[in-house]
Amino acid sequence: MAHSDASLRSITPPRNRVGDPRRGTAFDGLEEDLPEAENSRSALRKIIRNIQSELAEKDQLIEEQRDIIQQLQSDVQGLKKTATKRRKRATAVPVNESEQLLETAAKKFTVMNHFYVADTKAFLKTPLSETWTEKSRFDSQENELEGSVRELDELLLDDLKERRIQYADRWAAVFEQAQQDERHSMTHRIRTSNTTTVFGSEIATELEAGHRPRSVLLQRMLGFNAENGSYERMPPILRANPDEPASKTNMLSSQVVKKSEQVIQAMLMGPASLVKDQDPDVSLSAKCNGKIWNVTSVTPGIIAFAAILIRYALSPDNEFGPTGQTSGIPYLADFEYYKMCLIVGQRKKLKEVMDLFDNLNGALFPNHKASWRDQRDSRHSLVEEDDDLFREIAEAASEEEGEQNRSMEPTVQVSIPAVRGGSSPPTTRGHSVIPTDNNNDTDMGNLNRNGEGETETQEARGSDTAQGDDRRMRRKVAGKNGGTKKRAGRKK
Repeated sequence: MAHSDASLRSITPPRNRVGDPRRGTAFDGLEEDLPEAENSRSALRKIIRNIQSELAEKDQLIEEQRDIIQQLQSDVQGLKKTATKRRKRATAVPVNESEQLLETAAKKFTVMNHFYVADTKAFLKTPLSETWTEKSRFDSQENELEGSVRELDELLLDDLKERRIQYADRWAAVFEQAQQDERHSMTHRIRTSNTTTVFGSEIATELEAGHRPRSVLLQRMLGFNAENGSYERMPPILRANPDEPASKTNMLSSQVVKKSEQVIQAMLMGPASLVKDQDPDVSLSAKCNGKIWNVTSVTPGIIAFAAILIRYALSPDNEFGPTGQTSGIPYLADFEYYKMCLIVGQRKKLKEVMDLFDNLNGALFPNHKASWRDQRDSRHSLVEEDDDLFREIAEAASEEEGEQNRSMEPTVQVSIPAVRGGSSPPTTRGHSVIPTDNNNDTDMGNLNRNGEGETETQEARGSDTAQGDDRRMRRKVAGKNGGTKKRAGRKK
């Protein structure tokens, strides 16, 4: 029994506990390792706590960033709601060959003739009168409307001309969409083209969207009047010398013509054409407007449109339309004024106007040959008459109009009227400058749409002195037919 107990004790392993002398040599030194292990566990706990603290801070930062993002998204939605809403409509896609031809004609009409038609259905339904003449184009609003319709008909094939009125309701959407697309294309080109080439480096550096609304230089070049918030119709950007008043020599100099030429080149040949001479590797598209439309010469419409796009490029406006949303510039009314002056000057073969066309055509179309001098009517070659027309252009930038309708409420009055159930009532232009064609005078006085003249004296037009014209204005007396009486002693 005692032997069994001794044997049992000899084979029983020592208890695994500290200080037991029978534990064996495998546990030697354990007492010294325990404090170090305890310290390691404490250090690990501290590291874990630090990590947890950092994670908590990052979670809080993420939540704050989410709140900021949500606030920004909310602000964006709020801006979208308060911004000017565009009229939503489905894109009008031509469904047959006739509508495709109409679309092409509408795009060309937008660039070459008239960039905006207010009521396309009424416009397309306008019949042509047998009594209409180019000379009477600006005698009434109806005649002016018909003049634009005739410009469109020149771009249409004969069968489309015949069906224009019949299919006006169906074609109106295609025509309107084509005009909108082409306006967007032209404004995009002028804003994204080589602005340094067109405007020079000083102005080009101010043309970024963030700079334009606050640029003092651009506002000065646009002729901004801070007192009444109006803009000059003939601003410094359209003059060779911005510090001098508008005049035929200041507006139709080589510098201004060159600027217009570059803008028209971008409109017809694409923005890349402006840098073709500087970079021979630039390839020009074979599908540019000039080639698609077979354009061989400029028109009063595209020259006037180029002048408007030059002003728009410098303006604080981000969207283009009849009136600037931010600036209030009456783009459409001023376009019609420019175009009218060019049409009248071209019809009467005024030297400066004809030289303008020849210079632009010669620069843009190498095969163009100037021939107007051989056909010019000597009755209209008087320098005095030329000065009369361009004095009116100079007066367009006067303080007088800035203190009247435009400065108070710049409204859009379109010469392409909205016809609703009959003839539209005549609308007074914001800047009515209608030429008189009842005689040989080229004075362009203030006439209303019914052709009734108004008596004007130098005192009534006090802006002549401000425009640097020290010549006395000749008194205009309304005749029976709304014309002006011929001046005594006039050369025949």
